[in-house]
Amino acid sequence: FRSVSQSRYNGWVTVGNASIGIYTTDSYTSAQSLQVTKSNQNNSGIDTQSDYRIDVTANTTYVASAYVKIPQTQETGSLAIAINWYDFDGTLLSTNTSNSTSIVAGDQWKRLSVSAAAPTNSIKASISVLQPTAGTANKTFLVDAIKFDTASIVTGKQIGRAHV
Repeated sequence: FRSVSQSRYNGWVTVGNASIGIYTTDSYTSAQSLQVTKSNQNNSGIDTQSDYRIDVTANTTYVASAYVKIPQTQETGSLAIAINWYDFDGTLLSTNTSNSTSIVAGDQWKRLSVSAAAPTNSIKASISVLQPTAGTANKTFLVDAIKFDTASIVTGKQIGRAHV
């Protein structure tokens, strides 16, 4: 799951041999969203680039959320969002993943979210949006309005440079 490719886009890297780009035909909040072209591997999607990881306080509860959509001409599938927790050395301590949500191709945008307490010794977090179960290679899904903040805050912190 933690195999990260060198494909980077505005604060995001791909996982599971996916690729990413900007999609200007549909978005949840603005004029563009991220388009993830998945592979035929489990956990194909995106993760926060290491130098964009978010500062966290151990034992504090955080919420990560994102809006996702599968375009009409693509493959229906299940998507999930995860919080990955890292220590001072950048070592992955643990991951909290939402339940998989079935997304029907052509449906409206759906919100994914996961809430979890940062483990002891964690100082950074990253957010992943992925298809947990392998599907067909080169099919796409869209991601927009990715947010992360303490569970008591509703507005959230934008991640990366692109407004996605």
